[in-house]
Amino acid sequence: MQCSLLKQLDELRAKLCEVALHCEVLTDPRVLRISEETDQVIIRYYQHQREHKQAVVQT
Repeated sequence: MQCSLLKQLDELRAKLCEVALHCEVLTDPRVLRISEETDQVIIRYYQHQREHKQAVVQT
């Protein structure tokens, strides 16, 4: 799961950079949508990290 989240983050980062370069403003709805999607993946990644660390500590 961690690897797929990192891959998804990398793809979103590249997409965000590409879209942001072609938009006149960073508040363009397309930029904001991708940025929000990226935020959600980052949150899932850190939740996974925290759960994994808790599982390791309990063993």
